[in-house]
Amino acid sequence: VGPYTSAAISSIAFNLPVAVVDGNVYRVLARFFGIDTPINSTEGKKQFATLAQSLLPHHAPARYNEAIMDFGALQCLPVKGETGKVNGHTVVPNDTPSFCNSCPLSGQCVAFAQGLVRSLPVKTKSQAPKQRRMDYIYIRCGGEIAIRKRPAGDIWQGLWEPLLYEDVVLSGVQTPKTNKREGCNSLGNFPSPQLLACIDRLFRGEQGTESTALPPNSQQHSTLTPTIKGPYSFRHVLTHRIIMAQFAVVETSVRPNLPSDYIWVSEQELNKYAISRLFELFLERLNNETEDK
Repeated sequence: VGPYTSAAISSIAFNLPVAVVDGNVYRVLARFFGIDTPINSTEGKKQFATLAQSLLPHHAPARYNEAIMDFGALQCLPVKGETGKVNGHTVVPNDTPSFCNSCPLSGQCVAFAQGLVRSLPVKTKSQAPKQRRMDYIYIRCGGEIAIRKRPAGDIWQGLWEPLLYEDVVLSGVQTPKTNKREGCNSLGNFPSPQLLACIDRLFRGEQGTESTALPPNSQQHSTLTPTIKGPYSFRHVLTHRIIMAQFAVVETSVRPNLPSDYIWVSEQELNKYAISRLFELFLERLNNETEDK
């Protein structure tokens, strides 16, 4: 879980002295103290987290956290207006919102005194999220499936996933509609040449996928014809990236020779492994398809 959820659980469920910082808290603190550090910058996140923690009464953390979040949601509201530039930051004309007139903290509020309510908090313009294409093969063999734990230093680290055979960061100017890479698994082009080539390498035991090298296999399975189903396509939006994912289900009676970091587990016991929301969405669609039959 993230810092906000962790702080909320710690303070509200266990009464631990951990300050919550959400959008409402950012707004209240930025206006009350007149802070123009962008709230979505690394510096701003540290500054507001430190300030929020310093204000927290240790004898009543849950009550305080709930109160300041509610204060931002009900009293210290977000506003819109025409913008300008002051000291490099975006500000708006000195037009105090009407809700400030009934605010019990207006006498101590820096933004109210200086006419900056509409310009705070400051938030820098975010960049367009990166797009990433991730193609998976969900291999079924004798009631088991092949999965691996994702390595550190990337999204979903420590979570389990099926065989990842293609992982490509797309250009920032590309969109799902304009990205027409030759060979991708569209409904009219399934299975794609990349998918067929990967499956062929798996069962021949040749050097492997784009993301992971396969060990050599002395047993040849060139006559094996596994069943291929799909594609199961998803557009999965994360905070800083958009994942264009596709899954293909491969059913076989002979295990392919997979990289050493993959393990075989019972499909019925997959719920014992921590997986990403994307993997969950695929399993839900797959299970619904099975139930409909």
